[in-house]
Amino acid sequence: MNPGIRWTLKLTEQEARFHLPRIRHHADLQLCLQDKRYWVLWTDPDAQTEQLRLRWRGLALFAVDPEDRLIPLDHNLPHGKLPQGPWRTLEEWLPLESCAALPAPRVAPESCSLRLQRSVHIREATLLCCSLAEWARWLRHVPTAMLEGREFRVSQEGELWLRGGQRLPAIQGQRYSVEQGLALPLGFTVEPRLPASLIRRACGTSSSDLLVFHPEGYFIELSGEGWSPSSRILTAWAVEQCHG
Repeated sequence: MNPGIRWTLKLTEQEARFHLPRIRHHADLQLCLQDKRYWVLWTDPDAQTEQLRLRWRGLALFAVDPEDRLIPLDHNLPHGKLPQGPWRTLEEWLPLESCAALPAPRVAPESCSLRLQRSVHIREATLLCCSLAEWARWLRHVPTAMLEGREFRVSQEGELWLRGGQRLPAIQGQRYSVEQGLALPLGFTVEPRLPASLIRRACGTSSSDLLVFHPEGYFIELSGEGWSPSSRILTAWAVEQCHG
């Protein structure tokens, strides 16, 4: 068998939790989550079959030919094809190598007089801010299906921001409704009522960032980049990176 240059592992969540840290610093490592399996793709032109057999004993390891067909280790004929993706680098999957500090809270300029006011309108919560510890505890008791469609990011202070999914989980924290890139705490609205574009301009925020108003009156910006798909593996890494 010609081992080729590209290799891929097909891992269960339990296997990924154990093995991914061993190769997470590989320069061109890419990850794909499909059908509740973690696919890991990397390039190693110098790999020897015997070394691979010993290192990944018991795991589903394949060589990848130029047509993206999968050739199981110690076999000559292809069996299946590499998932189409999306494939993302580890940095895109897990922007937590060092948990980033959020931008400093700011208040709106006095010239625009923006303020939060109580509102009787009921809006759906689509953004949650809670502690990383609360999120990690919740994950222990829910099926994997409840993580689908959710994304999160974590700050150095241990705050976790969660979005996506059909409904936010029942975790203690601050809930926000999001419309046109503005995140408002439930039960509040912004006065005066202005178009979102004018509010952004007044606050000096980018159109790609999420402008989050806190109930105490200040606001912060959450970048549109740096969100990770929610999973137990990535949460465990977040806990490790942010809390040692």
